[in-house]
Order: sequence, then C-alpha cells, then structure tokens
Amino acid sequence: MKHSRIAALIAAASLALFLTACGGGSDDGGSSTESSAPAEAASGNESPSTGGGLTPPGTTLKPGEEATVSWVPAAEATLSATEGKELKVAVEGIEEGSIGDFDNIELEADDEDNIPYYVTTRIEAVGDVPGTSSSNNPDFVFSAYDADDERLSSTIIIGDFEPCDDGDVPVPFKAGESYESCSIYLLPEGTTVAGVKWDNGPNEEGELSPYYDDPIVWAGS
Repeated sequence: MKHSRIAALIAAASLALFLTACGGGSDDGGSSTESSAPAEAASGNESPSTGGGLTPPGTTLKPGEEATVSWVPAAEATLSATEGKELKVAVEGIEEGSIGDFDNIELEADDEDNIPYYVTTRIEAVGDVPGTSSSNNPDFVFSAYDADDERLSSTIIIGDFEPCDDGDVPVPFKAGESYESCSIYLLPEGTTVAGVKWDNGPNEEGELSPYYDDPIVWAGS
C-alpha cells in the first residue's frame, strides 16, 4: 500500500502499531476511481448479475449483499485483453465506532477528536486464485468514500485490535475458501463513510475496465 504518513507508536497495554494510509485500499487492484455512485440501486437480498456471470458495472448494493467479480491483480493489469480471477465479494458492514476504542493506542493529535468507522469486507474464491500474497491482496481493491465522493484515508492497526480485526488473504487461496477484513477510518465530525467501491475487473483489448468508470458500490446509511 502507498502511505502518506507512517506513525509507529507502541502502547503499553496493547503493543499496537498504527499507520495512516492514503486510501481505503491499495493500487494493487489495478485502478482507483473518484467517479460518482450510480443512482440505480439493487433491491432484495439477491445480488444482480448478468446471466449468472459477473455483477454488472455501476451496480449499487446494500451492505451484506454479494457481488461476483473478476479480480485482475496489478501485475496482470494491462490494456491487453485480460481475464481475472473470479471472486464473490461483499461489504458486510459499515459501522461507527468510538474513539474510546483507541484508549490504549497513542494517536496523533489531529486524530484524537475524530470518529472511527469500521468497514468489514468478505472475499470468497470461486476457483483457485493463484498469485495472492500479503502484498497482492484483492481486499486492497475496496475503497471507501465520503458524501462528496472523495476517497477516504484509512488507519491500519498492526497487532490485535478487537473492534476491527483485519484478516489475511489465504495463501494459497483455494476454491471455496473465504476471509474477512476490516478497515478503519478516523474521520472528522461531520464526515462519514457514504459507501465503498470495487472498481477492478477485466477489460477489452486497448480499453480500460468498465468497472474503472462505473464501480460496484455498497451504499452506506
């Protein structure tokens, strides 16, 4: 991940190390976008898809609803025709926390009055997903944004942090396996997580992926 600033602070009670990242995910997903959330929303518990295939670009879902995507790792993302690794992905929840959750972690001064939000995501491998690693993780594709469609910066806890436990991608990532991750956003009062995007997918030769301009969006409350 690319980090705008790094703070290494060990607290006496938790021995937790935290870093502030410059985004909800990583550019490992092959693209990031500032495009507006689509107006059309899905209804019910079924995730929309195209004839049992991939969830269409521009789909808006509710937290808990699942999308079927084709993840193209950054190392394979080119303007040549690409085929991704099929996954089932979901934003399981977008929850407001309490700054008291960080009592045992020494925050930087400008974060001490912020409000934490926890975004929990889930990823399942449809088939075997080769090439995954701690630095090449499909979870990095998810990005949170605010009501002005600005991408939000996340805070990563390295070590145990019970309110938002961040899982690791299985290596190897076999068909039928799944894992959950949790991202932390320390936001000023008045700013919230309006939604979370997935903007990665296969492309036609010479073209960007259609998900780049029309990501799948899980809308917050």
